[in-house]
Amino acid sequence: MKSNELKIEGMIDIFSGRPNPKWPLSNKQVDELKIKLGNLPMAKPVMPPGLGYRGVLVTNLSKDQRIPDGIKVYNSILTIVDSGRTSHYEDVNNIEEWLLEQAFKLGYGDAIKKFREWSHK
Repeated sequence: MKSNELKIEGMIDIFSGRPNPKWPLSNKQVDELKIKLGNLPMAKPVMPPGLGYRGVLVTNLSKDQRIPDGIKVYNSILTIVDSGRTSHYEDVNNIEEWLLEQAFKLGYGDAIKKFREWSHK
């Protein structure tokens, strides 16, 4: 990886036994995510189900200083891992829906709808 190459991925945690949908975040999206991560109230952790839709993850593979090392958002609760510390926050800035909207635009809408409905039954 080149030193100036951005490697930050979004991923929908939805499938078991096959690869989950992934996509790269652009510089503009990372800047927007940084803003959305500001001023979040603390929350209690939430456990996703074992099967079906289990949230959206953002992995900061390039260790970009603008955002934490890892973010998982499920059921409007953010779990943020940064420098080995884990914290939980309320998703008051709708990061989960913002990330899912990106995935819909990339063609993952049918899978998201199907598994979200199934996991909420």
